[in-house]
Amino acid sequence: MTQKTTSSKIWAGLIILYLVWGMTYLAIRYLVEVVPPILSSGLRNFLAGAIIFFYAQVIKKNPFPDKKTWIQSGFHGFLMLTIGSACLTMAAKWIPSGYVSLFPTAVPIWIVLLQWLNGNKPNAGTIIGCILGIIGVGLLLNLDSLALQGYESYFIWGAILLIISTLGWSIGVMLSRNINSTASIATISGVQMLVGGGISLIISGFYGEWATFELSQITSKAVYSFLFLLIVGSIVGFSVFNWLSRKASPTLISTHNYVNPLVALSLGYLFAGEHFNQQLLFSAVLIFAAVFLISKFSLKK
Repeated sequence: MTQKTTSSKIWAGLIILYLVWGMTYLAIRYLVEVVPPILSSGLRNFLAGAIIFFYAQVIKKNPFPDKKTWIQSGFHGFLMLTIGSACLTMAAKWIPSGYVSLFPTAVPIWIVLLQWLNGNKPNAGTIIGCILGIIGVGLLLNLDSLALQGYESYFIWGAILLIISTLGWSIGVMLSRNINSTASIATISGVQMLVGGGISLIISGFYGEWATFELSQITSKAVYSFLFLLIVGSIVGFSVFNWLSRKASPTLISTHNYVNPLVALSLGYLFAGEHFNQQLLFSAVLIFAAVFLISKFSLKK
């Protein structure tokens, strides 16, 4: 495979993440209107993991993962899905989808810091991009007026959950890139989602979500949102993400966190009546400038 072909496939994968995961934020908002957040996150990730694992084992006839793969990939799934996805889904109950999508811009910042601690000093362009990202996210912290109606007092808790979410996801990304396993990407994805989703379901039960949830509350909009999140957001998106984790630099992959907000903000405005002000728009401009710098200089690695 030529370098040009590899680069083309990497950018094709990134574009899929840019669009698919940008659309998931509005779908999550619609879903958590009637389904408890941790339960919804755990159920879609667990079912997606079961489907991917079935495909890897039965259809592709891949070797059954060994104990080491279950432990390593399961831990990564806990970080990225139990912490990353579940915390974000909880925040989406209180904060507009477009706003939620801007917080994961902290992911490349965490990744750069983690790489730096590991002895991989970032270049000047990457540092400047991260600084812009920090400023952009910082401008979001006092926009509690944009909280969903009735949840204004939960805004700060939502912001804290989003920060925890990005940290968990970032650590998971860094560790999964260095995974030492001969298992296929489909097998690893399945294990990660089975474990991460399964733990979320257990936490949901202890949190009392199972006891309060009623099937009669389900709407057609929630059903369509769940199917989109399950098939497109989890199965397609997470599989592409895991492939990219082995083919591209972590900082380059994390740029989807900058482009996703453009998609999410547009959809939230057009279909959910979400509003934004000048400060949020200025923050978004800084974030989109950051993605240009980080993408450009990451390609040199």
